Amino acid sequence: MSIHKNAVKVIAIICFIFFTIELFSQEQEKIIIVKKPLGTVFQLNGKNLKVNEIADITSSNSVSQKEMKIAKRNYRAMSFFSMVGGTLIGFPIGTQIGGGEPKWELAAVGAGLVIIGIPFQIGYSKHTKKAINEFYSNNYIPLRQNQLQFALKYNSIYFNYNF
Repeated sequence: MSIHKNAVKVIAIICFIFFTIELFSQEQEKIIIVKKPLGTVFQLNGKNLKVNEIADITSSNSVSQKEMKIAKRNYRAMSFFSMVGGTLIGFPIGTQIGGGEPKWELAAVGAGLVIIGIPFQIGYSKHTKKAINEFYSNNYIPLRQNQLQFALKYNSIYFNYNF
């Protein structure tokens, strides 16, 4: 009878493992670059990627990693100038709507800051495209040996074994 109980336990464990582990093939989908009128969007499997997600994906290539470092710096500068500029533009508009006396000089300064952010946006797109193209270039072959990874990323925990 104990052999039967052990067999049931083994089958239960195998079924548990089979139904709870996600299996991925070695072939991964590529990041798609989508050009839009107001900027460039980077997508993977139909999902827009954030800067840190692109950096994580391309981190195994040293050239891509350097390009993404520059891209992230441009992204932070662009975000700063755009947010501060947008706030300075919106403040006088809100004052006008509220019935107060707006200071349009603030809006002019805000517009200038938004314009200053445009070259940083262009630099971000340019360096991110370079990083992605280098990562997927035919000349790049990852020099990996057996690699075991266990990590927390975004909203999940994953275990990865590359061979």
